[in-house]
Amino acid sequence: SGDFYDNEYGKGFSPDYSNPIFIDYHKKAIKALGERYGRDGFFAFIELGSLGHWGEWHTNPGITPLPLEDIRNLYVYHYVEAFPGTYLMMRRPFSIAQKLGLGLYNDLTADLTQTNIWLDWIKNGGEYLPQELHGLSPMPDGWQKAPIGGEQSPNLSDEQIYDTDLEQTIQLLKKSHTSFIGPGSPYKVQYGDPLQAGIDQVLTIIGYRLYIDHVQMPRWVLNDKAKNITFTFSNNGIAPMYYNWPIMVYLFDEKGNTILTYQPQTDLRKVLPGRFFDVTFNMPIGDLEKGTYSIGAAIIDPITGQPGVKLANENPRSDLIQYIGSFEVKSLINPK
Repeated sequence: SGDFYDNEYGKGFSPDYSNPIFIDYHKKAIKALGERYGRDGFFAFIELGSLGHWGEWHTNPGITPLPLEDIRNLYVYHYVEAFPGTYLMMRRPFSIAQKLGLGLYNDLTADLTQTNIWLDWIKNGGEYLPQELHGLSPMPDGWQKAPIGGEQSPNLSDEQIYDTDLEQTIQLLKKSHTSFIGPGSPYKVQYGDPLQAGIDQVLTIIGYRLYIDHVQMPRWVLNDKAKNITFTFSNNGIAPMYYNWPIMVYLFDEKGNTILTYQPQTDLRKVLPGRFFDVTFNMPIGDLEKGTYSIGAAIIDPITGQPGVKLANENPRSDLIQYIGSFEVKSLINPK
């Protein structure tokens, strides 16, 4: 049951979202997707579809309106149950998005007027349907816990977004705390195109950009002691890292061989833009022979078990293990 439509806005079919048969089959479909794709940690973010024109949770005049909140929420919980370990994102800050801490997406990224409207929803909430005076909830700090994304506006050319209006694009991305742009993006631009400089600038701005601001470590130690080492992380991006990937610390000998690895307890999700975050641990070095040793650190991709993030520090190494510094181990009997 539902209505076909064909007007200036577009054409398609609006189902009766309150139909229990339709709701049941939607739940089965999303459950099947979750069983196939939602168990291995590969998907980072999922933009909720299913409702509205283009599955973007909105309709225009002449199209069957979306159902009221109690029905809409059923569709949200289908995704929640099917993808328990993945961040879910909504097109608008509906009340359930605020309740469940969902992320948000803006499919008119870089459009000044439309993005400001979307940002006002996030800041102030407001009416969605006449029957729902508070259908949209304020979520001004939601980006600190869940991702913001969306595709670039189809009303703007790549030239406008990444060249003539580049500074405006960057400012809107910063206000939005955007982590990714897509699926609509400059994917058709060939690498080396004149727009590449603007695209690179945007890629440098969005998401997190973690670096080690400073380190406290000894220049030399006695070989019967464990020593405190503190890494201070910071983030000069516009969003945090949303998954708690572990840090691995490496100890290398003079030839570059790995002597040991150590995983301190930490949570990089807490490194918000402009904040500093200390990671302090005891490096177990009691059995080391005299000599010079160096330390490296890396953020580990849980799927591969290998370093997976390039820190924004300069690095003499060619891999994703960040060189930290070196120290000397001296004998307890003759430390001189």
